[in-house]
Amino acid sequence: MKSLYSKLSYESFKLISIIFMLLGDLVVCRWIWVKFVHSPNLKHMINFQVKMLRKSPSFRDIDLPPNYHLEIIALLQKSLVVMFILVVGFHLLNYLALWFDKVVAFYYLRFMAWTAGVGCFILGLTSFDLGMLAGGLIIVGLFYLFVGIGFIYFPVKKKMEPET
Repeated sequence: MKSLYSKLSYESFKLISIIFMLLGDLVVCRWIWVKFVHSPNLKHMINFQVKMLRKSPSFRDIDLPPNYHLEIIALLQKSLVVMFILVVGFHLLNYLALWFDKVVAFYYLRFMAWTAGVGCFILGLTSFDLGMLAGGLIIVGLFYLFVGIGFIYFPVKKKMEPET
């Protein structure tokens, strides 16, 4: 592994890290979208929740509109899009901070690379029902682990204090 990282400069490693982690963000967002929005059990889960709520005396007399399920799914979709924008936006700020050698971004992204690497790899192994997306999760997990190991070989450059 050391020979692989020795061929990279610090700047090229940062660029590769940012690209790999951004790709990972997009693949994880896609996995969440497929897993929660396009789940075949989503309508069944909504029906189950309504049935449970009907047992409450205060909810029995409320009539639900016929397109109730569609409205719940639309709300879920909009909520996930907002969450994706916020998370990817936060990560973009951290990638920018990594580019400018900010210590906080280095430690955050190092932690994220290790946890997301292991997590994506395990999700990929347990999500074979999703086909190519499962393979994408495994590959992205390996990318994250590549970045995590690279953070060992390329520690953050600390700014030198100006001499007075």
